[in-house]
Amino acid sequence: RRWRQAFGIIQAEAWINGRDEAEEEDMEQLQHCLWSTPGPEQKSVREAVLQSVNPIKQQILEQFEMAQEERDQVYKVKQGADRSNRAVEANAKLKSMQDEMKKLIINIKDRGKPTAMYEEMLNKVTLMQAEIVTEHLGVDASPFMDQMKRLQGNI
Repeated sequence: RRWRQAFGIIQAEAWINGRDEAEEEDMEQLQHCLWSTPGPEQKSVREAVLQSVNPIKQQILEQFEMAQEERDQVYKVKQGADRSNRAVEANAKLKSMQDEMKKLIINIKDRGKPTAMYEEMLNKVTLMQAEIVTEHLGVDASPFMDQMKRLQGNI
């Protein structure tokens, strides 16, 4: 019964997007209807659906979630040298995640797909990095803001 409902959801998504036939991207909506309890199962279903339907989107989401975890880990460390060391480590990891996200966004753009949602996630990671270096390392964040402005023009 759930699969029959899922088929209707896919058709509805195509119709909402102005198409008579469903496309691969319409199946992303399955991530919202194939789980029975919120929590880990919901995340597992989302990952499985996106890995099958839109693996690049899944990779960007993974990078974004890892960036959030990195930021959170910095705040879990008590003040002092340990937090500064953790901030330096997080800064390097966030930079690497940004680079990976940029490559994936360029891949999406090359395929003619919209990238606004992904660019917004990349901007949020840039802001996380700016927050960490400003608050925990005492570095001026304006280069990060300049980088974010350049990114918006280059991606």
